[in-house]
Amino acid sequence: MIQNHKPKKGEYPIFYKGYIDTLEDAPLIETLKKEKAYALRCFRNIPDDKSDFRYAEGKWTVKQVLIHIIDTEMVFGYRGLAIARGEKQSLPGFDQNDYMSGVNPENTSLGELIQCFEHLRSANILLYEMLGGTELENEGTASGYKVKSSTIGYFIAGHCKYHVNILKDRYGI
Repeated sequence: MIQNHKPKKGEYPIFYKGYIDTLEDAPLIETLKKEKAYALRCFRNIPDDKSDFRYAEGKWTVKQVLIHIIDTEMVFGYRGLAIARGEKQSLPGFDQNDYMSGVNPENTSLGELIQCFEHLRSANILLYEMLGGTELENEGTASGYKVKSSTIGYFIAGHCKYHVNILKDRYGI
């Protein structure tokens, strides 16, 4: 059984509120697919010459934002799978700035990043389509907080949309 509504207040750690608030109240798979299409439309409109643009000193470049979205898609995808399969150990958090400190954006083209995102999101959609009702309702611990596997699926969609909206609003994409 696929979750048919986005998580309500109290069903997720409060620091995810900004991500969840970007989403409409719709079934999980529909949400993941809709936000994938939204992100790809935005990403494909980014001119190559803007990939190294940052809107202010010390902020990430457009390519770094995409890398962050991809990193988080991978981490959240793993968390969703691990909790769905009944992982009992607490899953660690990750510091986005530590992850980004080791990144060399020159190693990857904008097109490769877009392709990577597209494949990762497709894989996460397939994962959630294959999970059964009890797996989706399994609860585990990630970043020190109890969370259901299905809720992590909404985090995946909301995190990406949150950053796509920043690319549009602050980067002019």
